[in-house]
Amino acid sequence: MRKTLLLFLTLSGLSSLSSCISREYHYVRQKMPWTEAQSHCRETFTDLATIDNQEDNDRLLTAMQAQRAKSDKKAWIGLYDDMSRWQWSLGNEDYDNVTEFNYWQPGEPNFAAAKENCTVMDAEGFWSDVPCDEEHGAVCYYDRGPAKYILVTAKMTWQQAQSYCEASYTDLASVRNVTEHYNISTLLSDETDRAWIGLHRKPFAYWSDDSTSTFTDWEEKQPDNFIPDILQCVLVDTTVAKWYDARCDKPNPFICETVTFPPSTTEPPRTTAAASGSPAAGSRHKTTFKLKIRSEADMSDPAVQRQVLQQLHAKLEKHGLPDFKLRWVQTDGQTFHKEQKREKQGG
Repeated sequence: MRKTLLLFLTLSGLSSLSSCISREYHYVRQKMPWTEAQSHCRETFTDLATIDNQEDNDRLLTAMQAQRAKSDKKAWIGLYDDMSRWQWSLGNEDYDNVTEFNYWQPGEPNFAAAKENCTVMDAEGFWSDVPCDEEHGAVCYYDRGPAKYILVTAKMTWQQAQSYCEASYTDLASVRNVTEHYNISTLLSDETDRAWIGLHRKPFAYWSDDSTSTFTDWEEKQPDNFIPDILQCVLVDTTVAKWYDARCDKPNPFICETVTFPPSTTEPPRTTAAASGSPAAGSRHKTTFKLKIRSEADMSDPAVQRQVLQQLHAKLEKHGLPDFKLRWVQTDGQTFHKEQKREKQGG
């Protein structure tokens, strides 16, 4: 049964407002695994540290040098890599390789050298993760043609294959169930070797506060994870502020942040969503809106809420707002609320 729910959303635009956002960094010397550090930061401050630009990174270094113990070499920040999170090119649809249909070759995905982030399918139907700059044929999807799946034998990188499929057909093919898998695998042969499908991932794409990563400052040859793990997190060198990937379960000091925004001239009601567009530099403008969604999904499921956020994010980027943050806010202890039916007024 479809449910109609009201969504309450906070959007914080950063493209012209990053200088207006105040981040105060707090170095915590107590050593904790990344998830425990995250909980501590959220309880005591705002969250684990997010770093949006070089200025943030410089201020983080200043805070570390003033507060760290001399023996502390590295500390957690909020950037992480959930290796179960993938995405289909078609519709930017989220994919969880742990819970959803898959046909991975045994031992795959293995994220070799932290560089294998795109997917090929072979003549037996098995999937493998490979570097996105390798060259293979591709399987395109065409939503208007009698043949829904088209095999392209020309060798291309994954990005080139995506662009070709979008320009000539609809997009690279998605493989979400047994039927789609069968229809695509019948196109492939031993001569074809392997072909791109639409499954891919962006490593280290999210911060602890659910914002997307737009800035990095990796140490040379980082990230270099050679051991597949479901979650990888990021340490910052406390002396030079360069970044390293590491297993999240290792205890380390960490950096929290307190985030504040300047006063708004147009303050929205607390029970609605605040949206920040692209005002003139040095000002912050908010508009108020409500969203309504019809869905059969369980909207109280955090995974569903995350997927809705990411789809909204993709839409806003497509319409020219490339740098912003989205998060859900709660009213009455809930993010989503069933819409109350209105009684018809008598004629």
